[in-house]
Amino acid sequence: MNERLKSIVDLEKYPIYDLNSPTIKNLIKRCKEELDKFSCSTIPNFILPKSLKIMNSELEKQLDEVYMSKESINPYLYAEDNQNLPKEHPKRTFMNRYNGLFKFRIVFPKILK
Repeated sequence: MNERLKSIVDLEKYPIYDLNSPTIKNLIKRCKEELDKFSCSTIPNFILPKSLKIMNSELEKQLDEVYMSKESINPYLYAEDNQNLPKEHPKRTFMNRYNGLFKFRIVFPKILK
């Protein structure tokens, strides 16, 4: 097992190194069910608290490098209104979305060298 992974992920609670373990099989099953039902799944406390603190600290140091995006999109991530569809069609329902993105070169500088 990778020692670095042990310092990031709670491998006692989520032994992802053993895909045949009942714990992981149940987790995979639950995640698939949630994805089918909600299009989203979460794994509580997957990342160790100390790792989250380190990640947050690293990100905070580079906040000035974040590209902020604010746009209006529909559930299908389209920003343009298709007026050929009925007004009540989901593709004509829009919501505001606000994202902050790091440029690839900021997050993975060694890959680009």
